[in-house]
Amino acid sequence: ALLKCAFEIWRNEIGHNDMASGRFLALLHVKQDIFILAALAIENDFMPVFDVLHIVEAALQYPITLSVDSLFTLCSVQHIKTKHDMMNGAFLHRLEDRVSQDSMICIEILNKLRKDITEETASFYMVAACAWSRAEPSAAVEYILVDAASDSILLRAQAIWTLGNLIARQQVPVNLSD
Repeated sequence: ALLKCAFEIWRNEIGHNDMASGRFLALLHVKQDIFILAALAIENDFMPVFDVLHIVEAALQYPITLSVDSLFTLCSVQHIKTKHDMMNGAFLHRLEDRVSQDSMICIEILNKLRKDITEETASFYMVAACAWSRAEPSAAVEYILVDAASDSILLRAQAIWTLGNLIARQQVPVNLSD
């Protein structure tokens, strides 16, 4: 019910920078993990997936504590519902913007993916790696290069795809692009 209420508020805020729906969810996050609530709403078809993701995006611009486990849960659940949709990257792009503010979260995400990457969590790799590269490009690219030589086909593929993306964005440090 709280997510539906936030969505009804959000519908009237489209295009605004300051969003009451996002502030509401950020405040709610102090008591209840909104990423878990969102994952449950998506998984149980309580709300359409993009309705849920839009309001979570609105909350990401406000100071909320990020839990890697909760983010993994949400990313896994949303992947199942959005993997064949052209809008599937919209939420991940906004998430990249948010996690780019905290290199330690990016590293924690990448370390977790290194241990256990799945089809459902694979797109989370580019989010964390590209976000980290904004703050510490050399360290991020060196980390990705190690993963590009991984025995895990899925991890290796994500690392190579991410390197290509960083090259296209011109975010590879000159000393590493040779």
